[in-house]
Amino acid sequence: MRALLRIRTLVDAPARGASAIAPIPTDSRASGATLSIRLNGQALEANVSADGTSVQGVGTPLQWPRLTMLLRRVAAGDLPTRLVAGELSRCVPAAILDALGHIDATRVITLRLSPEVELLPWEWLIVDATFLMLRNSIVRAPFGVSDTARGSPMVGQPPRVLLIGDPNQNDLGRLPGALEETKRIADSYRRQASIEPTMLIGPEANFDRLVAEFSSTQYDVVHFAGHAWFDELEPYLLLSGQAKLRSSELRSLLSPRPPAILFLNSHFTIFTPPGASAHGVSSTAYGDEKPNAQGQRGFIEAASTAGVGALIGCFAGALDDATAADVGISFHDALLRGAPVAQALHQAVVAGDP
Repeated sequence: MRALLRIRTLVDAPARGASAIAPIPTDSRASGATLSIRLNGQALEANVSADGTSVQGVGTPLQWPRLTMLLRRVAAGDLPTRLVAGELSRCVPAAILDALGHIDATRVITLRLSPEVELLPWEWLIVDATFLMLRNSIVRAPFGVSDTARGSPMVGQPPRVLLIGDPNQNDLGRLPGALEETKRIADSYRRQASIEPTMLIGPEANFDRLVAEFSSTQYDVVHFAGHAWFDELEPYLLLSGQAKLRSSELRSLLSPRPPAILFLNSHFTIFTPPGASAHGVSSTAYGDEKPNAQGQRGFIEAASTAGVGALIGCFAGALDDATAADVGISFHDALLRGAPVAQALHQAVVAGDP
């Protein structure tokens, strides 16, 4: 399990919450659809725009206590994702869900969310009886940082690739799937692109080595497969020796040379939703937990302010080692076949969904 705590997986969790942040490469056929959601007082306002047309609507107020409780239980692996999906979908105007259903499934939909609703998993909206993220490629545009301000990192030719795999294999935290994922991704780059990635596996994936790599080399693609979690301060990646690389520290490391693609293949590496607990994981322990009532922007803020081109990660807690490996391997295979980032992720998500 990719966590410091063992978490039961859910059969219907859609690829365990994989997502991406704009801007990302898309082709003209797949671009141009946007779903905007914000709060105006207690009212939920939404807008869908595509091909020069726009549909607007006002939904019902979000039931924050119920949503927080459901998110807490889903993050702990005790309830199915679809319960949160249904709760969010009931708050969205029917006209918006209908408009989303009329957008071709091959197109990318960009989410533009106000701060009040940014830490909710809108990718799980139910459209055409399925999760929106399984129907369409979904991209989040980070709030408060314009595409112009962030820039768009250029990919070198040939690209430089850094793979960080199974850092805690000597710390009583082995992840066989993460190790296999890292090796197979490296093999794909060698075989399909004649690229020799830099690999940091096990004890090599330590804090000092990571600082040295980011300080000396402009990496175009960075992939992390290992443990991650969060505490009362912020989320973190767990490096060798159980060293915590916090989201703010990662931002500092990446800012001088931000990669075009950053894939953090573990728990809560996009954001931490309201209600998720950093402590207990079973329903019997809830009385002892200290859930984060507000949620945390974490790596989504770190990546957007550092200038990363596209962040791929997870906003759920029920992420098992084998599923994460399948999604990570499939993503890079699709990318190497020429798929834009959003479509490559979508293909991997769909393939990894039970």
